Amino acid sequence: MDCYRTTPFGREYTAEVPLKNGKQLNAGYSYHLYHRYDARKLRRPPFSLKEWDFYQINDDNYVLQMTIGHVSYCGSVSATLFSLTDERRYTLGSLPLFPRRKIKMPSDGEHPYLLKYADGKLNMTFDVKEDVRLLTLHSEDGTVDIKVTLTNCGKGKQKTVVAIPFKKSGQFYLNYKENCFVACADVRFGDFHVTMQKNCYGLLDWGRGVWPFKHSWTWGNGSCLADGKLFGFNIGWGFGDTSCGNENMFFYDNKAYKLDKVVRSENADGTLRFADNNGTFDFTATRIKDNYTTTKMLWVNNACHQVFYRFCGKVVVDGKTVEIPSFVAFCEDAVNRW
Repeated sequence: MDCYRTTPFGREYTAEVPLKNGKQLNAGYSYHLYHRYDARKLRRPPFSLKEWDFYQINDDNYVLQMTIGHVSYCGSVSATLFSLTDERRYTLGSLPLFPRRKIKMPSDGEHPYLLKYADGKLNMTFDVKEDVRLLTLHSEDGTVDIKVTLTNCGKGKQKTVVAIPFKKSGQFYLNYKENCFVACADVRFGDFHVTMQKNCYGLLDWGRGVWPFKHSWTWGNGSCLADGKLFGFNIGWGFGDTSCGNENMFFYDNKAYKLDKVVRSENADGTLRFADNNGTFDFTATRIKDNYTTTKMLWVNNACHQVFYRFCGKVVVDGKTVEIPSFVAFCEDAVNRW
């Protein structure tokens, strides 16, 4: 039985499939993580494998980011909380060298697993169950404590999955993103304590791949409530060969709606417009804050403008136009040498 079908948007996978047939990547998109991934079977140059689980939780005032991952030669385990209304920012993290024995990254991000990391500085755990995801971080000195609960994790919920090849043989990106988590977070950094639970939503960016040393991307994402139903979107472009499928989708009531090309343009009043080429996705974005970050260490040189906006607009769901009220979302531009 065929594991994919050809659609106007490319190749949609509908059943389990090996990540590769020999050297050929099974490129395309899907709404569940059907690609079978095993890092141990990859033939690749040293230090080219990159794997991460990245969660972002935000309400109208704060953004919490939690990461466990590595780029082969260095790990990244961190939590950052920053304000959307002022300059407050708090971070705790570790950068273990050659971490693959210490960090056992799961090969399937959609089904239950336990991902954890501990050293003399912090303990972080991502506990993925069938119907809830529990994220925790505790510093060894007791000054930092984070507890996050993510619900709306049902099996039938659809997600963004893409398998994208790069120009060089053997290089690829397998990405699973999940929108519309309903989130509750309790975060303490020293004397600062905040509880996030009103208009609070989460996303997962689960990435596995063999990347070129230099690349860039544009990525946008956000979730909210619209007419009592959960809405979210994921857009992205700028890297790899997306001829078999890109990552542009929106979600309404846990169902995915595929988008073709999405264009970002500037309006006369300085706001931005994000719209697809088929008239099914059209949003205006008013800037809130640029979460600009850089990393420079040895040969690593990464820079990212993650800009948060107030999005509002409309989508077409099964032939009906649905108005989406104002909500917090972001679009980032990253340039990486790593």
